[in-house]
Amino acid sequence: MNALDQLRAPVAPAHPAVRTGAGNGHCCSTCPLPGLCDDSSRRGLPDALLESVLEQQHLQAGATLYMAGQRRSSIWVISTGALKSCELDLEGREQVVGFHGPGDVLGLERIEISEHRGFALALEPTSVCRIPVGKLLDRLTTAPELWREVLRIAGSQIARAREVHRVLGQLQTGQRLAWFLLEGTGPRRDACQCSGATVIQLPMPRQDIASYLGMTLETVSRSFGALQREGLVSVQGRTVRLLDPARLAERIVPQAAHA
Repeated sequence: MNALDQLRAPVAPAHPAVRTGAGNGHCCSTCPLPGLCDDSSRRGLPDALLESVLEQQHLQAGATLYMAGQRRSSIWVISTGALKSCELDLEGREQVVGFHGPGDVLGLERIEISEHRGFALALEPTSVCRIPVGKLLDRLTTAPELWREVLRIAGSQIARAREVHRVLGQLQTGQRLAWFLLEGTGPRRDACQCSGATVIQLPMPRQDIASYLGMTLETVSRSFGALQREGLVSVQGRTVRLLDPARLAERIVPQAAHA
């Protein structure tokens, strides 16, 4: 997606939140800010007031959550699905800077900047809870304990960004894919009941993985092939089975550590 296509991409509309549990698609158990709409902390307040603070957005695959240049006025908590966050270089090329799944928070990064410098795109059908920043600040004045959660989330995002920077700076291209499969953010993981192996369902195409890891698409494909030949993974489409996680982890250790 170039800069012009990104500006033309549809932005999903927001709707009042329906707070009746998982039957409506909510995954409140994964929410990192449960105190935001916890009835126990706001006894007697009507649902209509809570709904004014929390809204749901439903995005189809390819829909844009926010765009570069858009005024920063909200944060979002992913309920279901997956998104990628991107920035555009000077030539308008897309650079993937993160993958995000249920429970992740978008919009806290660089919150001091008034406009978004990048954009977020749904990789598959996705639901998010939208929290207007102004109303969040009002909520924090009545529930200051939420500040600890906000600071914790911001701190974890900073740590994640530093880890990615370390990986790109220290690991060779062949090691980066192993790190992504073991430690990377965003992929959904399901335990295979038949063998106990870890099965990863990747919602993103390989081109996005290459952009995120600072690799070419051809290098990512060759790296997947090498891991398969060594018996470390089994790949079928976007489904990756980790056959030997211990040996896969050994590939991540910088070679200098063995000297």
